[in-house]
Amino acid sequence: MKFIDFFSGVGGFRRGMELAGHECVGFCEFDKFAVAGYTVMHLMTEQEREYISTLPKNKRVAEAGKEEYRHGEWYANDIRRIFAEDIPKADCWCFGFPCQDISVAGKQLGFNGTRSSLFFRVIRLVQDLEEKDRPTYLFIENVKNLLSVNGGTDFLKLLIALDESGYDAEWQVINSADYVPQNRERVFIVGHLRGRSGEQIFPIEGADGENHIQQIGNFVELERRSNPSAGRIYAPEGIAPCLNAKGGGRQEPYIALPAFCDLSYGAGLQLHDKAFCLQARYNKGVCNRKEETSGVCVPVLTPDREKRQNGRRFKDNGEPMFTLTGQDRHGIGIEIAGILRNVRTEYGKKIRKDYESGKLDISRHDFLVSEIRKDGITNTLSTVQKDNLLATKIVGCIDPQGRKKKKVAPKDMIPTLRGQSHGNEPRVRIKVKAENGQDIKQGIFVQLSENFTVYAVWYEKYQCYIAIRKLTPRECFRLQGWSDEYFDRAELVNSDSQLYKQAGNGVTVPVIYEIAKRMMVEKQE
Repeated sequence: MKFIDFFSGVGGFRRGMELAGHECVGFCEFDKFAVAGYTVMHLMTEQEREYISTLPKNKRVAEAGKEEYRHGEWYANDIRRIFAEDIPKADCWCFGFPCQDISVAGKQLGFNGTRSSLFFRVIRLVQDLEEKDRPTYLFIENVKNLLSVNGGTDFLKLLIALDESGYDAEWQVINSADYVPQNRERVFIVGHLRGRSGEQIFPIEGADGENHIQQIGNFVELERRSNPSAGRIYAPEGIAPCLNAKGGGRQEPYIALPAFCDLSYGAGLQLHDKAFCLQARYNKGVCNRKEETSGVCVPVLTPDREKRQNGRRFKDNGEPMFTLTGQDRHGIGIEIAGILRNVRTEYGKKIRKDYESGKLDISRHDFLVSEIRKDGITNTLSTVQKDNLLATKIVGCIDPQGRKKKKVAPKDMIPTLRGQSHGNEPRVRIKVKAENGQDIKQGIFVQLSENFTVYAVWYEKYQCYIAIRKLTPRECFRLQGWSDEYFDRAELVNSDSQLYKQAGNGVTVPVIYEIAKRMMVEKQE
C-alpha cells in the first residue's frame, strides 16, 4: 500500500514500512538537518551521494535540501501550511507527532502545548478530505505518557478526535527492548477507517529471544560471502546453533556480552545488555538523572599478532604503557564490568525531603554514588546521551614484544600521555588528591593508541580500574534498528550533535516493521 510520512525525522517510519513492502509517496519535516538526512538516506542515487561527499561539510545540508534530489516525491516542510487537497492520495498516514509537551522529561502540558497539539492539525487535514479520499489507516506513535498525561484526558481527546473523523482505534505499548538492546517504551495507535480497514493489528507479541537462534552480527568479512559461518555472533538469550566438530578457525559460536552503563553523575557501575531510551539531548553531557542515557565500556582488544620471541605480557595496575610502534598493536586487557547508575547514600536518603523541597542548597554529588546495574539493560536513549556509560575493568597493559617496564609511583597530578617509538614509553600516574577533607577515587589516564587516551577510575568495590565512554552516533542509530549503510549516508550531511538528536527523536525501525507487515488494504477493482 502507499503511505505518507509526516513528522518524518530521518525516516524511521519509512524504513520500517518499506521493509514490509509498502511504498512511500511523500514526506513532511520541518527541521532542515533531518530533511537533508532523510533525502540522502532514502531518495538520492549513489552518484548524487558521491557528489555530496565532495562538497565542504558546511554546504552539504543546503545542497541536499534542493528539490532536484527528491526526484518528484511530494514534500512539505510545515504541516501548518499545507492543504488537504495538496496531499497525494495514500492508504496510510504515518506520524509520530511531537512529544515534548507530553514526555515526563518536559512540562507535561499535553495538548495544551503548542507542539504536541499538532496532532489536531493532522486530524483537521483528514477531516478536510472526502471520505473516499481518506487514508485507510492512521499509524501513530508517541511516548508512553500519552496514556496518562493530564489524568488521561488528553488521550481521551485523541480517541474522540479519531472517532469523529471516522476511525476506530486500537493501541499497544511496545518496548523496543523486544527487538533491539534499548529500553524504549512507546505507545502505537492504529486508526482503522470504518468500512474499509482490514484485520486487527494488535496485540503484537514481543520477540523474547527464547527457543530460537538469533544471530546479531558477524566480525568476519569476506568478498565472496557476506555472512560466513566463521565469526557469527549470537544473542545470549537465544539458543545455540548446531555445533560441529571443527575446532578453531573461528567456527565456534560467539555470543555478545552486556555492554551498557548508566551515564549520570554518581551512577556507579552496573552492567546492562540493553540501552536506556534514546533522547535527542544525548550530546549535552552528563546529567543528574539516573537511568536516563547510556554509556559504553571502552572496547580495548588484546593484540592478535603472532607470538614474539618472549611472548606477550600483561602489565599490572599502575604500570606504564608499553612503547608505541608503527608495527605492533597495543592494548589494555579488560573485562566488561557493567552499566552505571546513581544511588543515594544513607546521608542522601535522610536529607531527601529537605533537598527536594529546596531547604538544602548542596550539590547532588554530595549524596550520590555510582554502582553497576545488574538487570542487564541500559537506560533509555534520549536526545542528550549522557546517562548510559559502559564500564570495563582494566586488567593491565599488553606488550606484544614481551618487554618488562618499570612501575611509576603515584603522583598528585596526571600528565598528558604521548607515544614514542623507542625506549621512553608513555607513563601512567595516579591522582590521589583529596577534596573537602575526603579522599576521592584514584584515577589514571590509559593510552590506547597514539591518538586515543581514556580516563579510568579505581573502584574499591570491584577491585579494578573502570574506563567509560559515551555511545557513538553510529551506535545510537544501531540501537534504533538502522544498518550502518544508512548511518553512513546520514553522516554525510550531519554533525554528531544532529545525529544524536535524530536518533533520539526517531522510532525503532524493527518495531515499525512488525506492525507494518500486519497492515494491508484490499485492491479495489
